[in-house]
Amino acid sequence: MTLSKEVRRQHLGDTLKILWKELRDRAIDSAFFDPATTAFSGIPNTTWNELEEARLVVRDAALGRVLYRLTGNGWLEAMDAAGEYASHAPKPTWPDSQGT
Repeated sequence: MTLSKEVRRQHLGDTLKILWKELRDRAIDSAFFDPATTAFSGIPNTTWNELEEARLVVRDAALGRVLYRLTGNGWLEAMDAAGEYASHAPKPTWPDSQGT
């Protein structure tokens, strides 16, 4: 059975939100995610493949398990999917156009 484009898009967004939640304060280059854990139990394997193809995650096979970690772009997309991007975006250090 093939999933519709809208369902696949929803799975991608949901997975990015979960990745953001699971990442917490860890560095993205050392935080690995196991799709077999409870947090990701409802995520189809095709979603992980799509995230990898979009270069939002990198696959790492270790000790007979497949793990994933976020890329830099994946981190930004996960932050955005979780609605956190605006609160973490860099604040400009120059005066605005109104001279304040």
